[in-house]
Amino acid sequence: MSHTQQLARGVFWLGSATVVSRIVDAVSSIVVLRVLTGAELGLATLAGTITAFLEGFNSLGMSNVLIQRSTLTAEQIASVWWYVVAAALVLTLGMTLGAPLLAQMYSAGELAQLIRFASLKLLFVGLASVPLALLHRQLSFREVGLIMASATILSSIVTLVLALNGAGAWAPVVGNTAHGLFQLLGTCVFGFYRPRWRFSWTHVAPMARDGVQLAGAVSIAQLTRNVDYLVLGKVAGLGLLGTYRVAFDLAMAPGFIVLQVINRASLPIYSRIFGDRGDLSAAFVRTLRLVGLLLIPLLLFAALDGEVLIRLLGKTHGGDISAVIACLCLAAWLRGFSQCTPVLLMASAHPSRAMLQAVSSAGLLSLALLIGLGAWPAHDPLGVTAIAWIVSTVLQLAVDFWLARPSLTLGRADWLRATLGPAGVALLTGAAALATHLLVRTDAPLLRLAVDAVAIVAVFAFVLRYVLKIRGLEELRPRPGRS
Repeated sequence: MSHTQQLARGVFWLGSATVVSRIVDAVSSIVVLRVLTGAELGLATLAGTITAFLEGFNSLGMSNVLIQRSTLTAEQIASVWWYVVAAALVLTLGMTLGAPLLAQMYSAGELAQLIRFASLKLLFVGLASVPLALLHRQLSFREVGLIMASATILSSIVTLVLALNGAGAWAPVVGNTAHGLFQLLGTCVFGFYRPRWRFSWTHVAPMARDGVQLAGAVSIAQLTRNVDYLVLGKVAGLGLLGTYRVAFDLAMAPGFIVLQVINRASLPIYSRIFGDRGDLSAAFVRTLRLVGLLLIPLLLFAALDGEVLIRLLGKTHGGDISAVIACLCLAAWLRGFSQCTPVLLMASAHPSRAMLQAVSSAGLLSLALLIGLGAWPAHDPLGVTAIAWIVSTVLQLAVDFWLARPSLTLGRADWLRATLGPAGVALLTGAAALATHLLVRTDAPLLRLAVDAVAIVAVFAFVLRYVLKIRGLEELRPRPGRS
């Protein structure tokens, strides 16, 4: 099976599972967002942000290392399992002990209890990480898809039931923790692993350094994705943070879903071909084009109708929330290209560069936020934060090019061609969809959403078929011999 076919198979299984699970998750989220107050949503967001950051350290990067290794012995796998479980226990204990300090920082007493409960997810995910890595290593995308979809669907149901019964901020936190538990149960069903009762540091040591660097990169990437929550929670308060969380999810969730599927399928394939820079370059260019194109209809819909969706969810904001969502959608599209780079660096045996990419991304966004919110403290903090995302992501793309060059045979022109194609499609589709949005006027919100969705999909399909002459995703693959 060729690398392209393997990627397509992985995208199909993981994509299908993700679509089904995300539909259920979206329904649950809509109800939760309508039921929870802004302050409750802000509390849940802070607890989830802290958990997500520490979760990146959970396996100390060993999951990716196991996927990348060409050969592994049973003794190595067993030793890694014990190493990962020990790390999960330490992180869970550390998060529990640090909860009161974090709650005091945000002047929210209930936050400590939420963080303590959320720390259990670190233990569940730690126990499941090695079995999941072994399934990825075997390219068992169907089983991985079933595990992740089942965990998302069941945890969404838990969140929904709790929210409808008045659990408040506890509903998303318990649901997120349950996701880790269901993920662990799924690995027991589809990829059960029974470790040997032995541990040897000599088996772990050769992988530990790369693993820690990869874990640092993942955790800092999580911090980048959530640093705006931490800053706004402190600067603007929990109520405004809850409103921003809704706008951010509308804009960024499509990119997260697409990248989650494509990057999970790409990592084991990149790991197998990283010795051939030409083959790796071709695969990477195809990934960039695929990500850029798949994000277009989703983000255009969010940009055009974000304000309508906000109103339907019962969340209001005094400023121009539509402009905030549009800016975040542009940042999400640019960030889609940037988030393809860490997977490439991890797979091509450059964990230190993956760490540098994450540090750079977090640093640029933090700097942009500090400058923006510091220079315009009286301005709309949501708008300033959205612009900070755009500026930092543009700068990060330049850093990504520099970091990825040693692994690829691509020049600046090749990199630009991979991104300008989707940009042209986005402009054509966006212009036609905006014209339809302005010409077809209606006060009925659901009809507004339906008209815009049909217009975007129709124009997007027309541009792909008759302008780019693309009949299927297979045609996005670069031609052999391209340097």
